[in-house]
Amino acid sequence: PSSRVIALQTGEIDVCIDPPINELQYLEEDENLTVFEKNGTRLFYFAFNTEKEPWNNKTLRQAVACALDRDAILNVAVYGKGLTQTTILNRGLWGFYDEMEGFPYDVERAKKLMAEAGYPDGGIKTKILVSGSPYTEIAQVVQANLAEIGIEVEIESAETATFKSTCVEGGQELFLWRWNEDSKVDFVYRDLFYTGSGSNYMHYSNPKSDELTDKVLTEKDGKKREEYGVELQEFLVDECPQVPLYIANLIIAYNKDLKGEYLYGGGNHDWRYAYIAQ
Repeated sequence: PSSRVIALQTGEIDVCIDPPINELQYLEEDENLTVFEKNGTRLFYFAFNTEKEPWNNKTLRQAVACALDRDAILNVAVYGKGLTQTTILNRGLWGFYDEMEGFPYDVERAKKLMAEAGYPDGGIKTKILVSGSPYTEIAQVVQANLAEIGIEVEIESAETATFKSTCVEGGQELFLWRWNEDSKVDFVYRDLFYTGSGSNYMHYSNPKSDELTDKVLTEKDGKKREEYGVELQEFLVDECPQVPLYIANLIIAYNKDLKGEYLYGGGNHDWRYAYIAQ
């Protein structure tokens, strides 16, 4: 990361995507550079393999959700430059709804849910699979959070290809990952949560969730369709196969003479028309 910052400041490169946040001050002070920041759309999340015991226990998943300090995770991952949220849908998408209670950080509630789930004294040992930064740093916060409710977490690291193949095959117990979608809600509901989807790393399957997903796609009445979307988000948050953590801000530093750029909150930028004005 530091090498990319130096390359930008010396003119070796014109654009530095995701510059290290602890060095933003120096970039902002450089009169030859522009630092662009806006709300993002990429959702970082914590999730369970719901086919594996004990994570097929919904109440236990809810307990874990209550034990996670999202504000601490946001600060560790991106120095607070982002937004925490409760719903599983990417911010900015049609039908985004974040008004459900969900499972905010509450250690005492987490302990009560642990008891309801059949684990009053904790005693669970598990592993969390991660791939690089910021997931390794987030996993350390998760590890400390879950230790407070009697869950011992071992962090396992893998390079991205191995991480993905392990998740597809169901070899993981817990994991950290992200999802970006800025236009099609069906690519969130159907890809992440629909029975049998290749991107459904949680191996989650529920006929009600599948039915509501189909209704959100096919319902022609706009009001009913939106109602189905809210119901689906509330249902999935309660089912808790995934715990949404935060949406990271989009931050890019670039040559002040860069023109014609099209920047999107999820990082899927369009550089076809970009040029350096002379």
